[in-house]
This record gives sequence, structure tokens and C-alpha cells, in this order.
Amino acid sequence: MPKINPFVALFLSIAALFVGLTVPMFIVILGEISALRTEMRSEIGSLRTEMRSEIGSLRTEMHSEIATVRGEIDSLRTEMRSEIDSLRTEMRSEITAVRNEIDSLRTEVRDEIAAVRGEIATVRGEIAALREERRGEVGELHSQLGDMGERMARQEGMLAAVVAVVDLPAPPDAEGAGSGP
Repeated sequence: MPKINPFVALFLSIAALFVGLTVPMFIVILGEISALRTEMRSEIGSLRTEMRSEIGSLRTEMHSEIATVRGEIDSLRTEMRSEIDSLRTEMRSEITAVRNEIDSLRTEVRDEIAAVRGEIATVRGEIAALREERRGEVGELHSQLGDMGERMARQEGMLAAVVAVVDLPAPPDAEGAGSGP
């Protein structure tokens, strides 16, 4: 006979008397209840075992899945770092190339500016030399003009002396024109 809590048994006995059950029927019912309880415990135990097994299986699957995802994340992280390092290296080389090109252009512009300044200095020197030359020429022309003026004045004086000595009549077109060319 199965083990039943004495308070439950007393309660069920009183209930059986009110319902009109006999003791043998009551014992059979108690046996069936006990068998059902045992069957339920067994079923619950097997369900617990099955659930534990399923939970363990799910845990194992989840751990495996988590490990796989972590591996993928680590792989992606490594790939991204590699890509970032590659891009960083590429950008640095491009920046270096641009800086070198800028430095080259800067040097080229400086050289061109120095050449233009040299040309400007040369042209200024030539202009200054030409100015000096022109000043010398102008001075020489003024000097020659002054010498010519003196010569003309002397020649006019000599011509006037010759005309006075020879007493020649003055040419007709020279009378109204005045003195010398």
C-alpha cells in the first residue's frame, strides 16, 4: 500500500463517508490515487530529465554558437584592423606624395621667382645703362650743338667780315630771312 499523508487520508475518509463510499472502494481509490501520483512523479521526473537534457543541449548549442559568433567577430575585427592599417598606410603614402609634390612645386615656383627677379635685375641694369648712355649721348649732342652754335656764330662773323670787305650785295632771298640757318 502506498504511503499517504495521515491528514489527507483522514480528510478523504470523511469525504468518502459523506459520498457513500465503502472502505474497500475507498482503498481502491486511494491505491489508484497513489498509482497516479507515482505515475505523475515518474512522468514529471522524465520531463525534468528531458528538460535538463534539452537545456544542456541548448546550452551546448548556445556556447558553440557564441564561440562561432565570437570567432566571426574576432575575424571581422582582425580584418577591419588590417583594412584600416592598409588604408592608413595608403593615405600616409598619398599624403607624403602630395607633400613631396607641393614641396617640388614650391621649389619650382621659388626658382622661377628667382629667375624672374634675376631677369628684372638684368633689365633694370640694362635700362640704367641705356639711361646713362642716353644721358651721355644727350650731353654729347648738347656739347656738339653748343660747338656748332659757336662755329656758326664764328662763321657768321667771318661771313659778315667777308661781306663787309667785299661789299657784296646780299642775296635777294636772304634779306628778309634774317640771320643764318
